Amino acid sequence: MKRFGLARKAIGFNLSLAGLVWSAWALIGGRAAIQDLYTHWQVALTMIFGSLVGGGTSEGGGAVAFPVFTKWLHIDPADSRNFSLAIQSVGMGAASLSIFYLRIPIEWRAVLYAGAAGSIGVALGTYFVAPFIPPVLVRALFTVLVSSLAIALLLVNRIEQAMRNPVCPIFGYREKNILAAAGFVGGIVSALVGCGENIVVFMVIVLLFRINEKVATPTSVILMTIVAIAGFVLHLFFLHEGSAAQTQDSGGPSDNGVLSKDIQNQIEGILQVKGKVSNGLFSVTIERNDLTDVELKGVPIKPAFQINGQLYFQDLGGGRALMNGDFPLKPTELNAFIDQLVAHHIVIQAEHQHMYDFSPMVWFMHFRATGDPVQIAKGIKDAYGLTTTKFPQNPAANPTTPLPAEEIGKILGAKTTVGGDGTVHLNVPRAEAIRLGGIAANPYLNIAAPIAFQPYGTGQNAAAVPDFAMLAYEVNDVMSVMRQQGWDIGCLYNQETDEHPQLYFSHQFKTGDAIQLAHEIRNGLNKTNSRFM
Repeated sequence: MKRFGLARKAIGFNLSLAGLVWSAWALIGGRAAIQDLYTHWQVALTMIFGSLVGGGTSEGGGAVAFPVFTKWLHIDPADSRNFSLAIQSVGMGAASLSIFYLRIPIEWRAVLYAGAAGSIGVALGTYFVAPFIPPVLVRALFTVLVSSLAIALLLVNRIEQAMRNPVCPIFGYREKNILAAAGFVGGIVSALVGCGENIVVFMVIVLLFRINEKVATPTSVILMTIVAIAGFVLHLFFLHEGSAAQTQDSGGPSDNGVLSKDIQNQIEGILQVKGKVSNGLFSVTIERNDLTDVELKGVPIKPAFQINGQLYFQDLGGGRALMNGDFPLKPTELNAFIDQLVAHHIVIQAEHQHMYDFSPMVWFMHFRATGDPVQIAKGIKDAYGLTTTKFPQNPAANPTTPLPAEEIGKILGAKTTVGGDGTVHLNVPRAEAIRLGGIAANPYLNIAAPIAFQPYGTGQNAAAVPDFAMLAYEVNDVMSVMRQQGWDIGCLYNQETDEHPQLYFSHQFKTGDAIQLAHEIRNGLNKTNSRFM
């Protein structure tokens, strides 16, 4: 009867907590939250199982979320970790409140020493370990971690119940150091995979100190709550990595948080090119207005169509920005351009052709930098100065096009803009979060799929070039669909270094009716994990 009464008390308390969390979720998210739940049902289903595992074992919901997200949903390990920390801050936090309310026994000394060391470990691991561990090793580490827990549980079941302790029987200098070391290691592991503090400390206090599993499990839940909250706060408020995740699920980034107007003006003055703000970024397009004789399969290629480069600046706060860009070059300009970028500490990412049969041949350089955006712009302008590009440049005031731009945008699920020479441009972002150099990148930071149309012939006929952004497993599916539709495959390459997950890009070419071309491009995009408006 006493056990039944305790169960009723637990159910009542946890239902109240669940109601509070759901009410807050609905109040903050509104109708968009309901739509997100419908759209991302895989995440909700995963966390139903995750909460069951988290509530009944020492693993935590992150132990379910991380492998499902990385192996099934193909989400980058870094973003899967951030989600695990966020969800456990709520889920295991609620479980901790339930433990306190029901007065379930825990080993408080383990919480004190391992929890304090774990908070330090997750912070140091985030800054000094996680950025240097490749995703494949992170996944391997998680597998080892869960396997270790399974072995630990097998060993626990071999220990007779009478030989287990409700608390650590001896608690001296040695035990304190062991708990602090275990907590610190668990914190570093949590910085990589979003859980680990609970598992590492659980194994230590059960196998080494022989603490009863019914005490060790709630103790590990409270420890993971502490470390999860510390890690989540660190990523959200200090590394500002919540914004990238938000842009994946909304209609697109806002224009808030971009470079200040003063910085924008300085960059425009240095580059002698007008920029614009869209999708939460400040961007500048530079046309190779000196390369006006380029042809592709007999089609004249306008600079506004394909012979141009972009610079995208993402504000990081504190006077810092992440810049990602590219630029077209003549073969004779390549080495001097590289030398100038390197001299200004700008990272070289790729050098390649976008179309194998451009005539004359045009090469493209991709590069990125992190730091003072004004100094970055100065370094890039010095490199531009080694080419025959003409400055200053100003975009057309009110460009028009004979092409059905609005209908093209509806077909491709993206906003269209009209550029010089009647060209039509779109960018289709990836649905998953992308990291560049360890930084959560805006999905439009030159890592979306740019698509361009140029009027060619009469009526709404056009030349079109989509540049598909793909994960490795999507490449063959996209190539197959596009070749079946008669598209010329211009290239396949990766254009960023230290990018997670790694994207591969393919420029493709075809002429014909603009609407038909748009439908065919959409067929290719549908084979990718892209986000459409």
